[in-house]
Amino acid sequence: MVLALTVLSASLAQAAEQLKVSTYVKVDGKALPVQIDYVESGKQVIYTEHDSIEYVTSITKGVERKKTRALGLSGKITPRLVKPDGTVRITGEISFVGIDRMKTVKYGASDYQLPEFWSQLIALSPKKGNVGEAITLDHYSGSGHVLDVEVTVTRP
Repeated sequence: MVLALTVLSASLAQAAEQLKVSTYVKVDGKALPVQIDYVESGKQVIYTEHDSIEYVTSITKGVERKKTRALGLSGKITPRLVKPDGTVRITGEISFVGIDRMKTVKYGASDYQLPEFWSQLIALSPKKGNVGEAITLDHYSGSGHVLDVEVTVTRP
């Protein structure tokens, strides 16, 4: 009986440490798809760019040279429950890359659209909040763009 209670309490403690991490990104007023991850407290959430753009960088003897650049959020954060009352601390470093504008470039007799990029490094000083509330990781406004990144941590 004691062994059964020990196993039950250990599995309940592990279940309490499981977190649902919802990441919300808004760029220039447009919401990007929400990323939802399930991790244990103290484990990393990894962001990888979900989009990319391929563009022509030059033309030599009629052959296009192309480059591909990833767009979106990348990096890692670590959400951690730090108090039994539901206080959450988030650490890590992430960045965002977006397209600033497209400019027309002439290669030979042809016009090409070449993207100009903008990026924002979100080097997190530890952020604290409560389970269930939106925790702002970054609010950036500059270079003609507005970037908001928020994370909500809940217990599933």
